[in-house]
Amino acid sequence: MRRFGTRNCRFYVQGSLKVRVNGAEEELTGWGNGPIDACRNALLRSGCASFRIAYYSEHARSAGSDADAVAFIQIELSDGSSLWGAAIHPNIELASIKAVISAVNRASS
Repeated sequence: MRRFGTRNCRFYVQGSLKVRVNGAEEELTGWGNGPIDACRNALLRSGCASFRIAYYSEHARSAGSDADAVAFIQIELSDGSSLWGAAIHPNIELASIKAVISAVNRASS
């Protein structure tokens, strides 16, 4: 993932992310009830294999406003198999999105 941004609309969140797919950069956009759902929908709209978010957890790695966040995501594929992704970032939203990308990358390898 190269970039992720959100825009809050009245009833949904629009998420856009720039990713590298097979060596080429792509700009994806999706909508959802929050950043993770918007990211998932952007990936699905781009042709990613169908998946759902089965579990999500986030934690601060230390105390203070400058603490890094760690996010864990479990995705479930349409065949019932599940995969985990994890990521660390100072921004909890970006840690969560990177964890989704981590799990999706595992699914496609």
